[in-house]
Amino acid sequence: MNSIAIEKIREPQKGALSVFTEMEKVAGAVRRRAFQHFLGRGSALVSDMDDWLRAERELIWSPGAEMAKHDNDLTLRVEAPGFEPGDIKITATPDSLLIEGEVRHKHEESNHLHFCEFAQTLLRRSDLPGAIDVDKVSATLDKGILKIVAPKAQAAPRNRTVPVNTPTNAAA
Repeated sequence: MNSIAIEKIREPQKGALSVFTEMEKVAGAVRRRAFQHFLGRGSALVSDMDDWLRAERELIWSPGAEMAKHDNDLTLRVEAPGFEPGDIKITATPDSLLIEGEVRHKHEESNHLHFCEFAQTLLRRSDLPGAIDVDKVSATLDKGILKIVAPKAQAAPRNRTVPVNTPTNAAA
């Protein structure tokens, strides 16, 4: 099994900003590709949604996944065939996991190549059913399955209020 590096963001606000920034990059790429399709169709306004959906299918792959909740942790398993550990980036926040990956297919120059669809961009965000301890999140990749184990966060100990007897104003 091969371990995967994980970016660990302890503060949800910073995590949301990081996830938002990555999602904005992807949306920009989809927007540009959809516009290329629009121009390729002669700029007709009748199929703009089709252009957008086609661009998403070409650029983003949201793989199948399963999440299991155990007594002490959550386990997320995600399909990642063709990916190597260095192709995948995981961002863990207290309440979500963001998985990003990219594989580019390289081939020799050929006058006979008509198209190539081997490149993959993986993007999947999973909101978690409870808070996790981001410092203990681990991930492995084995036989095309990415497995992320996220231990549940320990509940912070509550401060107990202990009544203290104080002397009252005594009569003088």
